[in-house]
Amino acid sequence: MCAVTKPGLIHIPAGAKFTVVNAILTAGGFGQFSKGEDVQVFRLDKNGKKVGTRSNVERIMKQGEFERDIPLRNGD
Repeated sequence: MCAVTKPGLIHIPAGAKFTVVNAILTAGGFGQFSKGEDVQVFRLDKNGKKVGTRSNVERIMKQGEFERDIPLRNGD
């Protein structure tokens, strides 16, 4: 599990494009013992099954590979 400095719910305005990097930065960045190279986003697939997608957010942020950033959806 990837811990952030200020955990909690984040309000995303309707129609706003919000990504994993945006969420982590909004939550104060990675916590001291976080594994930014192994972040998982969980969401339900069309059959209601919980599916996880892994992302190396640390690399995205350090290398500027923002095309690899995962857009978030309601419920992620």
